[in-house]
Amino acid sequence: MGVIVTKPTSLGIFNQVEKLALELEMEFKAVKLYCYKEFTYVDGQLTGVNVYEDNTKTVQLFNKILAYTGSRLTQTVLTRISDGATLTKDFVYDVDNNL
Repeated sequence: MGVIVTKPTSLGIFNQVEKLALELEMEFKAVKLYCYKEFTYVDGQLTGVNVYEDNTKTVQLFNKILAYTGSRLTQTVLTRISDGATLTKDFVYDVDNNL
């Protein structure tokens, strides 16, 4: 599954890293709508999402790991299994707990 991304800015383009990151995120969001999902929780916090083609779990499509410091989400790591492409997002909070 491929996704075409365009950028409505004055330049009208994404750099290559931005484009690949957006395509990976959009592909994950699209397939998780209709594919089999398995969620992992630790102490009530979502820590993992595995996406498979179907409920036989024979073919894994994506894996997403969520990391926390206390109750704050601090990082997500999304991996497309087919080619090992990985998108890591780090979340930083200020002293007022604003993301």
